[in-house]
Amino acid sequence: ALAQWQLGWIPWSHLAQWPWPAPLEAAASARVPMRHLGRALLADGLLITSYAYLLARATSWAFARVARLRRAGPTPTRSRLLNGLGSAAGIAVAADLAENLFTWLVHLSAGSDDLPGAEYLFGLLMSGASALKWAGLAGCGMLVGWGMVMRVRSEDARGPR
Repeated sequence: ALAQWQLGWIPWSHLAQWPWPAPLEAAASARVPMRHLGRALLADGLLITSYAYLLARATSWAFARVARLRRAGPTPTRSRLLNGLGSAAGIAVAADLAENLFTWLVHLSAGSDDLPGAEYLFGLLMSGASALKWAGLAGCGMLVGWGMVMRVRSEDARGPR
């Protein structure tokens, strides 16, 4: 239900209401009580912790493979692309945490008369954090793929054993 409620904020899911989707009207059946939202965000936080560890392991291996690093030391600046992809895991994790924060803030500000535009602002920030998360995860995938290609190339260059 939380995912369905979050999807109500995607701008292209409500083309007639661009640029301000109305998730509470669009996903009224998916209203999540605050205690369930808290549990869902806690579970998501634990999931983020788990995948952050796996991303760190995979991307650090790939970065070291592409940069041809053998041991710890100063990082060579082979390319801006490599350095940018090296920070993709941190960006993805930070954006996912920000997405959780903005999800909570959207839920708190929903229907509030105190700050009428806050719900929409937090909703757009939540959508932006989600897009940044997926961009970071795509960068991680590119870096790991690049590392695998470099591994195959280095094995081909060594020849048969």
